[in-house]
Amino acid sequence: MTVPSLPTDNLYKFMTTLGILLCAFSMWSWMTVNSKANDTLSNIEAARDAVDRRVHTFQKSFERLQNRVGTAKFDVAELERRADEAKPDLPDLKLRVVAMTSVADDLNKELEAARAEYEAILAEWAKTQRESQIGIASVRSGLASATIFEAGYWAGGIIALFGGILWYWNFQRYQDAIVRRQATKVDSTQTTESV
Repeated sequence: MTVPSLPTDNLYKFMTTLGILLCAFSMWSWMTVNSKANDTLSNIEAARDAVDRRVHTFQKSFERLQNRVGTAKFDVAELERRADEAKPDLPDLKLRVVAMTSVADDLNKELEAARAEYEAILAEWAKTQRESQIGIASVRSGLASATIFEAGYWAGGIIALFGGILWYWNFQRYQDAIVRRQATKVDSTQTTESV
């Protein structure tokens, strides 16, 4: 079995083959770069969405906690006002004020812990935003190289087209004429022999 070699007997055939190979390589490279870019963008988008959902969920729970603290502070203030207005012999009311003050203090501690967690989540969100900007810049530079491959695709197509046209114009039409003449000779000799 013989392995076919590149057509080097004729510059135009070689030019056509080289153009086709350049076109195929550029198309494959362009598709690879675009595929990687799309994968990177979808990963960036998924990471952004996950962090955004986490921030949104935490904001809602943080707002609920703030409302609970505000309600507890209001209740403590209301109980203190009532205790001041009530007779001093109502120790039960004073105990309730102390208990509510304790609840409000616990809620304040919980609120401070939630604020610290919220700030950590926001820092993670900012980090994700920076990383996504870097990823997007990387994708853009990859797409710039894809433009080079697109140019290679078109250049290969043009080279192949011109090589094919020049090959046909300068060689193939003459070879076709020779083959036609030989076929005509064979036909004419066969018709004269059959007569």
